[in-house]
Amino acid sequence: MELTAASESDIEYAKDCLRESGLPADVDREDLYLLVGRVDGRRVGICGLEVQGSDALVRSVTVEPEARGEGHGTTIVEALLEDAAERGTENCYLLTTDAEGFFRVLGFERIAREEVPAAIGETREFAEVCPASATPLHRELD
Repeated sequence: MELTAASESDIEYAKDCLRESGLPADVDREDLYLLVGRVDGRRVGICGLEVQGSDALVRSVTVEPEARGEGHGTTIVEALLEDAAERGTENCYLLTTDAEGFFRVLGFERIAREEVPAAIGETREFAEVCPASATPLHRELD
């Protein structure tokens, strides 16, 4: 799989994928790093990272329906986390309504909302977009 930072032409693709998956599609923001995965030149998935100091919010993770179950989501998220660690991110957080099992396999652990740092808790995604019923998860990066 080829992994690259999203280009201008990838942004509309990302928005469409996220809308189809029922996820927030506000990915054309400067504070969001978006990674795109391609197989044989075809885009198969995306994953985003919103950095707040030494912490970050993992968001916008989706894989094309026909490419699911092939490990692409795992590959994209692991690459994003590795890149985040290299850039100095120490902790990653996320909210999920239906993918806790997927993220737990990647080393994320369930936490209480009160354990989330203020800068992450104040992001639009965390404070406004995701439902209060979404499960917060955390992973410390090495």
